Amino acid sequence: MNKILFIVGPALGHVGRSFEVARALAKSTSNEIIFICIRLDGAKIIIPDFFPYYKLSTEDYGGKRFADKLEGLVSQLNPGLICLDMTPIPWLVNIRFPKIPLVYLTNFFLTNVCQYKTRQNQFFSKSEITINKSRQQRGLMPIQDIKSLYSKDAVLLCDPPGLINSTVSRLPENYHAVGPCAWEPEFNLPEELEELVDLLFISFGSTGSRPFSRRRAEEIAGAVNAKTIIWVGKEQGHHNEQKGSKEHIVYPFLPVSKLLSRSRFVVTHGGAGSTYQAVINGCPTGVWPNHINQELLGRVLQNYGCGLILNDGVESNMTRLKNILPDIQSKSRAISEGLNEVNGPLNAANIIIDMMG
Repeated sequence: MNKILFIVGPALGHVGRSFEVARALAKSTSNEIIFICIRLDGAKIIIPDFFPYYKLSTEDYGGKRFADKLEGLVSQLNPGLICLDMTPIPWLVNIRFPKIPLVYLTNFFLTNVCQYKTRQNQFFSKSEITINKSRQQRGLMPIQDIKSLYSKDAVLLCDPPGLINSTVSRLPENYHAVGPCAWEPEFNLPEELEELVDLLFISFGSTGSRPFSRRRAEEIAGAVNAKTIIWVGKEQGHHNEQKGSKEHIVYPFLPVSKLLSRSRFVVTHGGAGSTYQAVINGCPTGVWPNHINQELLGRVLQNYGCGLILNDGVESNMTRLKNILPDIQSKSRAISEGLNEVNGPLNAANIIIDMMG
């Protein structure tokens, strides 16, 4: 029986997305599913209770030792198909994959179907000579465009089709718009949150590190008429704080879909997991990006009309937000309704099963 091997990066968004696809696969095929996890930052929260996994250490951050370990582990496991979910730089620049079907789970705005300059482009421009010298030593062809590493036998775009269609006129044959594959923890809401309504929901995932002040949160809450501010972030445990006229409640994790239906507005860092949860649930979204890729997703939402990029000027943000809030609420509901029949994990799983033959 052929194995299906998922190789996932450290960020929770990558791990959660692949986990949802793997879970859909497990319901549809008897093929063994295994994970290789680059560090266990996000994976330790999700993977161990469901799938066998191997942890890959990263002492040289994608260099020769890392590549040798990954190639050795892949050879040992001998999969029939590999599904990748990570940034290609640094993790994939030195990897020699076996001649089996390769699938990439990613987002459309990071790939060559868009002309956006991404974080990966920025990194590559600084290290192109070093990377290509290393690749030559491993018998690999030089890279001219880092985005080319996304292009595998199948590229599964885990975005709302409406966002893709509003930005891209035509996809290459090996690119498939499968829909969002958003993970959330499976537990009940804390009792103190059960009755809350009119929320400002702030979720910065595992990679949102740019400071966001309580004052800024209260300004936004006032602009959208939110009564309570719920934060989901990296804090361990939780604590409640009274700041100004709004109550702030902070948790490390929450089943967010149960709160989004009661949220007036959502602020994310622009990670696809957190942001697409808001989109799926029809919530207008403000993006407070930590780096260029997150800003690009904010730009996609802004261009579509269901969100906006938040900038450093509190006053200008609030004036703009008040002016456009009715419009982005309407567009957010519309794109959410369009996702009612879209099952991203199942769509991705079906494509993978077809590729297994």
